[in-house]
Amino acid sequence: MKSLLKSILSIPHQAKKWHVEMALVSGLIVSCAGAGGEKPLHFQQIEKKVYDIPAKSQVTCQVYLTDTVYTHEELTRLTDSLAIDCQSEPVKWHKSPTHVFVYVYAKQGDYEADGSNWIAMYHKDREKDYGVQLKNR
Repeated sequence: MKSLLKSILSIPHQAKKWHVEMALVSGLIVSCAGAGGEKPLHFQQIEKKVYDIPAKSQVTCQVYLTDTVYTHEELTRLTDSLAIDCQSEPVKWHKSPTHVFVYVYAKQGDYEADGSNWIAMYHKDREKDYGVQLKNR
Protein backbone atom coordinates (compact mmCIF):
# COMPACT_ATOMS: atom_id res chain seq x y z
CA MET A 1 0.00 0.00 0.00
CA LYS A 2 2.90 2.39 0.74
CA SER A 3 4.30 1.93 -2.78
CA LEU A 4 0.83 2.66 -4.15
CA LEU A 5 0.68 5.86 -2.08
CA LYS A 6 4.11 6.96 -3.30
CA SER A 7 3.19 6.33 -6.94
CA ILE A 8 -0.05 8.28 -6.53
CA LEU A 9 1.81 11.22 -5.02
CA SER A 10 3.97 11.46 -8.15
CA ILE A 11 0.89 11.90 -10.40
CA PRO A 12 0.14 15.50 -11.54
CA HIS A 13 -2.43 17.18 -9.29
CA GLN A 14 -5.26 17.40 -11.84
CA ALA A 15 -5.15 13.65 -12.51
CA LYS A 16 -4.58 12.64 -8.89
CA LYS A 17 -8.21 12.66 -7.74
CA TRP A 18 -9.23 10.07 -10.33
CA HIS A 19 -6.26 7.84 -9.49
CA VAL A 20 -6.90 8.10 -5.76
CA GLU A 21 -10.56 7.20 -6.22
CA MET A 22 -9.50 4.22 -8.31
CA ALA A 23 -6.91 3.27 -5.69
CA LEU A 24 -9.55 3.35 -2.98
CA VAL A 25 -11.85 1.15 -5.05
CA SER A 26 -8.94 -1.20 -5.71
CA GLY A 27 -8.07 -1.19 -2.01
CA LEU A 28 -11.60 -2.24 -1.13
CA ILE A 29 -11.45 -5.03 -3.67
CA VAL A 30 -8.13 -6.16 -2.19
CA SER A 31 -9.69 -5.95 1.28
CA CYS A 32 -12.61 -8.11 0.18
CA ALA A 33 -10.38 -10.66 -1.50
CA GLY A 34 -7.59 -10.62 1.07
CA ALA A 35 -6.12 -13.70 2.69
CA GLY A 36 -8.65 -15.34 4.95
CA GLY A 37 -11.54 -13.54 3.20
CA GLU A 38 -11.33 -10.39 5.36
CA LYS A 39 -14.01 -7.81 4.73
CA PRO A 40 -13.41 -4.06 4.58
CA LEU A 41 -13.97 -2.36 7.91
CA HIS A 42 -16.99 -0.11 8.32
CA PHE A 43 -16.44 3.25 9.95
CA GLN A 44 -18.06 6.60 10.63
CA GLN A 45 -16.14 9.82 10.08
CA ILE A 46 -15.96 12.03 13.16
CA GLU A 47 -14.28 14.95 11.45
CA LYS A 48 -11.92 15.93 8.68
CA LYS A 49 -10.08 19.22 9.09
CA VAL A 50 -7.95 21.08 6.59
CA TYR A 51 -5.47 23.64 7.93
CA ASP A 52 -4.02 25.46 4.93
CA ILE A 53 -1.47 28.29 5.26
CA PRO A 54 1.69 29.12 3.27
CA ALA A 55 3.91 27.36 5.83
CA LYS A 56 2.04 24.05 5.68
CA SER A 57 -1.13 22.38 4.46
CA GLN A 58 -2.38 19.87 7.00
CA VAL A 59 -5.26 17.41 6.79
CA THR A 60 -6.47 15.59 9.90
CA CYS A 61 -9.07 12.82 9.68
CA GLN A 62 -10.67 11.06 12.63
CA VAL A 63 -12.99 8.07 12.35
CA TYR A 64 -14.43 5.39 14.60
CA LEU A 65 -15.21 1.81 13.69
CA THR A 66 -18.76 0.56 13.48
CA ASP A 67 -17.39 -3.01 13.36
CA THR A 68 -16.46 -4.55 16.69
CA VAL A 69 -14.32 -7.40 15.37
CA TYR A 70 -11.28 -6.65 13.22
CA THR A 71 -7.74 -7.79 12.52
CA HIS A 72 -4.55 -5.74 12.57
CA GLU A 73 -4.32 -6.22 8.79
CA GLU A 74 -7.84 -4.83 8.25
CA LEU A 75 -7.05 -1.90 10.51
CA THR A 76 -3.82 -1.17 8.64
CA ARG A 77 -5.57 -1.33 5.24
CA LEU A 78 -8.31 1.02 6.41
CA THR A 79 -5.82 3.52 7.83
CA ASP A 80 -3.75 3.43 4.62
CA SER A 81 -6.89 4.02 2.52
CA LEU A 82 -7.90 6.99 4.65
CA ALA A 83 -4.37 8.41 4.36
CA ILE A 84 -4.52 8.18 0.55
CA ASP A 85 -7.87 9.97 0.63
CA CYS A 86 -6.41 12.75 2.79
CA GLN A 87 -3.44 13.14 0.42
CA SER A 88 -5.86 13.95 -2.39
CA GLU A 89 -7.57 16.74 -0.45
CA PRO A 90 -7.23 19.97 -2.47
CA VAL A 91 -5.15 22.67 -0.78
CA LYS A 92 -4.32 26.20 -1.87
CA TRP A 93 -0.70 26.69 -0.86
CA HIS A 94 0.90 23.39 -1.92
CA LYS A 95 0.32 20.81 -4.64
CA SER A 96 -0.78 18.33 -1.95
CA PRO A 97 -1.01 18.38 1.85
CA THR A 98 2.40 18.62 3.53
CA HIS A 99 1.13 17.01 6.75
CA VAL A 100 -1.44 14.23 7.10
CA PHE A 101 -2.79 12.70 10.30
CA VAL A 102 -5.35 9.87 10.46
CA TYR A 103 -6.74 8.58 13.75
CA VAL A 104 -8.95 5.48 14.00
CA TYR A 105 -10.88 4.80 17.22
CA ALA A 106 -12.53 1.55 18.24
CA LYS A 107 -15.75 3.39 19.12
CA GLN A 108 -17.06 6.93 19.25
CA GLY A 109 -16.79 7.06 23.04
CA ASP A 110 -13.02 6.52 22.84
CA TYR A 111 -12.67 9.72 20.83
CA GLU A 112 -15.02 11.67 23.07
CA ALA A 113 -13.32 10.52 26.30
CA ASP A 114 -9.77 11.29 25.20
CA GLY A 115 -8.37 11.94 21.73
CA SER A 116 -5.31 9.82 22.54
CA ASN A 117 -7.40 6.63 22.75
CA TRP A 118 -6.84 5.81 19.07
CA ILE A 119 -6.17 2.22 18.00
CA ALA A 120 -4.52 3.09 14.66
CA MET A 121 -2.76 6.23 13.53
CA TYR A 122 -1.07 7.46 10.36
CA HIS A 123 1.34 10.41 10.29
CA LYS A 124 3.21 12.03 7.42
CA ASP A 125 5.02 15.34 7.27
CA ARG A 126 7.35 16.98 4.75
CA GLU A 127 10.36 15.09 5.99
CA LYS A 128 9.06 11.60 6.54
CA ASP A 129 6.17 9.19 6.10
CA TYR A 130 5.87 7.50 9.49
CA GLY A 131 3.28 5.06 8.19
CA VAL A 132 0.63 3.29 10.25
CA GLN A 133 1.05 2.72 13.96
CA LEU A 134 -1.20 0.29 15.81
CA LYS A 135 -1.83 0.28 19.55
CA ASN A 136 -2.14 -3.02 21.33
CA ARG A 137 -5.43 -3.35 23.18
